Amino acid sequence: MAFYDVSFNFIYVIGLLLLPIEIGNLVLIAAGFFVGLTVDLFYNTQGIQASACVLIMFLRPYYFQRTTGGSYESGTPLNVRGMGLTWFVVFCFPMILIHHLVVFFTESGSWNLFFFTFSKALFSSIFTFVVALILQYLLTKPSRRI
Repeated sequence: MAFYDVSFNFIYVIGLLLLPIEIGNLVLIAAGFFVGLTVDLFYNTQGIQASACVLIMFLRPYYFQRTTGGSYESGTPLNVRGMGLTWFVVFCFPMILIHHLVVFFTESGSWNLFFFTFSKALFSSIFTFVVALILQYLLTKPSRRI
């Protein structure tokens, strides 16, 4: 989904980021590679999406540890309702931005259009994040607390 050729929505990134934390690192990286490769086949981007997905899946366990402070309870769903809006913003948006920066700067192939490419990555990250946030609230059930 594109928005006036200024921002692009890569919603599959949220699916990768919100995989269960109990999954091993090697499986995460392999999942990122195969999802990215599948997207590359449809976008004809010769491995750009795969490399960006492998990078965020490599960084995900370390960044998750930093954002939760090691206080994650096993079995808590990784979504906006389970972990909270603040955690969702702090965890997901920077990872989406990293993915988009890698995709758009690799695609541009040079630093000549730095500000244009950076703004495209930033607006695409915001667009992807907002769509992901809307989908999180629409598709997840509210947790019942006693």
